[in-house]
Parts: sequence; C-alpha cells; structure tokens
Amino acid sequence: MELVQTNGPKILVIDDDEPVRRLLVDLFEEVYVCSEASSAEEALLVLGQESFDLVISDINMGGMSGLELLPHVSSISPDTIVLMISGQNNIETAIEALRAGAFDYIMKPLDIRHVEAAVQHVRSTGRT
Repeated sequence: MELVQTNGPKILVIDDDEPVRRLLVDLFEEVYVCSEASSAEEALLVLGQESFDLVISDINMGGMSGLELLPHVSSISPDTIVLMISGQNNIETAIEALRAGAFDYIMKPLDIRHVEAAVQHVRSTGRT
C-alpha cells in the first residue's frame, strides 16, 4: 500500500496485478497524485484515511471483488468517481459494473488510449 499526502487531484489505483498498477500510476502521476492498493480490502483501509477524486479498480481480485467494493466507496466517499477495469470482455459484466455505480468500464488488456479517454471523460465532468 502506498499512500501519498499532498494537494491536487487524487487517483487510487486498485489491482492485484502489480504491472497493471504500475502502468496506471506511471500513466497518470504527472497530472494526479497517485496511490495504489493491491486488493479491495487494502483499498478500504486507504479510503478510510484519505479521500480520492477518482478510483480505478479491477473487478476480479482475490478476496473482495471490485464490484463488491463499489458500495463501500460510495458510502465512504460519495463524490469519488470509480472506473472499473476487467479482463471479462462481455457486455453483461460492463452493465453490472455500471449498475453498481461505476462511471465507466474499461476492458483488459488495457489500451492506454481508452484509459486516457475514460479519465479525460471524468475530467470533463469537472469532478477532478
């Protein structure tokens, strides 16, 4: 768990796959203050200590899933936007994530252009 204390828009990246976490942190760390967690359970600890403008979370992780995490994020930090990422490339999973409260759904393998577009879409809402 890496927790960063500073001002500016904040992203919490949650994925049990370290290369994916590093990719996302490296992608956004010039514009955002990035923190990371390797599980939903670890993310809950981080969210209890600090607020984030944006959470990017994998759906399938050991233990609690990203979908199970969504209502906790909404409860702890109602203004935080959540983008879900997943290797499940089917419309049903995307719909389930959006119904659970995700702002957007991005399929793995990650296409950096799609990730950047999703984050830009969040920014265009004026919430980060």
